[in-house]
Amino acid sequence: MFFGLSFLSFALTLPRENRKDMKRINKLKAFIATTLLCSIALSACSSEDKTTTDVITTEDGVIQNGKKLKSIRQTSWKTVSGTDSTSQGSYEPQECLYNFDYNDYGLLKEVRYTDSDGQVTTTTYSWGSHCVSALSNGKVTTYQFANNRVSKVTGDIWKASYTYDVLMRPIRVLRSSESPYNSGLYEATWNGDRINTIKVEDVENGISNTYQYKYGDKPFKGWCPKSSLTLHWMLDEDYLAWVHPELFSLRDLTYPNNEGYITEEETVTTSVDRKVVTTRKTVRTYNMQLSFDVNQDGSLSRLNSMVVMDTQVTTTRIDNTTNPATKEVTTENPSHVTFMDSYSYTWQ
Repeated sequence: MFFGLSFLSFALTLPRENRKDMKRINKLKAFIATTLLCSIALSACSSEDKTTTDVITTEDGVIQNGKKLKSIRQTSWKTVSGTDSTSQGSYEPQECLYNFDYNDYGLLKEVRYTDSDGQVTTTTYSWGSHCVSALSNGKVTTYQFANNRVSKVTGDIWKASYTYDVLMRPIRVLRSSESPYNSGLYEATWNGDRINTIKVEDVENGISNTYQYKYGDKPFKGWCPKSSLTLHWMLDEDYLAWVHPELFSLRDLTYPNNEGYITEEETVTTSVDRKVVTTRKTVRTYNMQLSFDVNQDGSLSRLNSMVVMDTQVTTTRIDNTTNPATKEVTTENPSHVTFMDSYSYTWQ
């Protein structure tokens, strides 16, 4: 560009008597001016792209300059009816708070969790090459990366392995923990960026449920850090997944408005030389409704969810010791439990 300016200035100052071919010089001036304008335009576009549109990531694909989660406030309620009198009624709301801090490189540095009793638990993160370690209450959890995704978790509290499909969506998580509640095998199926099903299996006891998902006319699309969805329990409600969802392929999904399953269990017992047969059938229905509130910039402001769990038990007793045989059917008082959660998100 400097050469073009110098040559143009020189050509414009030539004495008239030295211009033997004015047509050639005029054509040359037009060419240089056009080249100069194009160079300036290209330079301006390149500068704008570098400063406003480039996504900065680490060598492991962690986004450093994206929108950052500042806090999550969760409020939970529960009501119970239809069971024994000691557990019926509405329970007082419980509230907890999560605050997130970042290091100078935009990576998660610390999480402070305040429970409903005001007790604070702090988790700190140390980043390395292809891994990150979390320290909480003297116990360490280490996350290992492969292909810019979390592939393995080892530690004092829990362990897990992650499998992704060719589109890098999580399809299988095998997790073991000190608590059986947080252990199990999770297998997911997808349709584009939408979750179809998640099968949750208690490997030790051979019990499984398959969660089905439904989507409304205008489902939320984006990044949901924390919810009651089984998709988040699949990842053990992990802080790292909330803050750096790209490590689990969760940054840009379409979220369902409904999650549910129906299971039936049947047990058969016999007595009196196998002439009295008792069959106990339990039907459990689980249904979750979700609604999303969105900020003007598209980030999530609030998520409300309500889970209804109904349990129906029917017992059938057939006595073949009488003539004719007798049949007796009894239905227990059904159990009805409602859980409600509200999540409020703030962003930096």
